[in-house]
Amino acid sequence: MWNGININSQFNGQIDFNTINAAGFDEIAVRGGGGSVAYGTGAIGGTVHLNTNLSFRDRLENDLFLEYGSFNTLDARYRLKAGWEKWSISVAGAHNSSDNDYEWPNARKNLNGQFYSNSINFGIAY
Repeated sequence: MWNGININSQFNGQIDFNTINAAGFDEIAVRGGGGSVAYGTGAIGGTVHLNTNLSFRDRLENDLFLEYGSFNTLDARYRLKAGWEKWSISVAGAHNSSDNDYEWPNARKNLNGQFYSNSINFGIAY
């Protein structure tokens, strides 16, 4: 569930969590068991809730996270949250990538491990 909206595939009733960058969400909640069937017939084993919290108090927050590591691995995230008396806005962007070309024993190299993921999460309330 994404902010209360079912995002499962219409074809197989599941979601591939490799395609979702969790950095743009404020809260991730897991509700296990058959009690989560209230969220749809495909939720008999449980549900994962990805939530963006919006607040109507006066504020302006900026969060920046940068990380660089081995094998050209880059993780960059930015989030802006703003709130006023009647409006609340949350904007988040994330990039995660790696060449993942590490060495294997016997002078071999991982050639097909590279990945990248970009995401944008936007929430607004009045």
